[in-house]
Amino acid sequence: MGDIEQQEAATAGDPLQALIERAAIFRVLAHGFVYPKEGDALLLAAAMRNMAHHAGVAGSDWLAMQAAWENGADELLVQEYMRLFLGSAPCSLHETAYGDGQRLAGKSRELADIRGFYKAFAMTLSEDEPNLPDHLATELEFYSVLLLKQAYALEEGWQEPLEIAADAARKFMDYHLGRWVNAFVAVVQEQQAAAPYLLLAEVTAAVVQAECDRLGVHPELLSGRIAGDVMQEDALVCPRDVVGAE
Repeated sequence: MGDIEQQEAATAGDPLQALIERAAIFRVLAHGFVYPKEGDALLLAAAMRNMAHHAGVAGSDWLAMQAAWENGADELLVQEYMRLFLGSAPCSLHETAYGDGQRLAGKSRELADIRGFYKAFAMTLSEDEPNLPDHLATELEFYSVLLLKQAYALEEGWQEPLEIAADAARKFMDYHLGRWVNAFVAVVQEQQAAAPYLLLAEVTAAVVQAECDRLGVHPELLSGRIAGDVMQEDALVCPRDVVGAE
């Protein structure tokens, strides 16, 4: 039995540990989608290395992603981030940029629904580096928080808070995060992104799909980026601390 299979067997009997590990995985992925600063590549690679043999990344190309970030120069990451993600760049990091024209017409409603999830768990966007709530880093970070809340409730024996957080996780994955990541990855692939961001996007999609399978949810997948999507007013700002408790 290999390392990953052994880890899967271990966490299968320890739901608390499994929740904590999955939360850490989503948090690591979230940090990859914020604007890179000096030294971030090595810091993120180190975090990836710590998660490399956890059960939640089985079936993904995690080790290749880790190697790409270890070898990624800060200057290259900044240039590629700007080319792919900032302003009117082709690979929007915002959920409401994907789908069809009808989705664009309902953008305000979608954003309000996402804000509702955050508000329900006393989470707010960073005031220092504000962003719209549908940023991929923010959604990944929020999902990580939901997993941690389940872990804490489980450890304390709080059944109702556990059920509330678990239900929110299923709904957020079904209605939001699980719907658009594949469309985002397709655009990243079309743009022939450099290895760190290409593999980060592909691994994120694999981890999100594994989470959907675990939860038994089947999101209605969105199509590619909305034609003529207007640049989001804060698209030049990327969250560092994407969500936080009030």
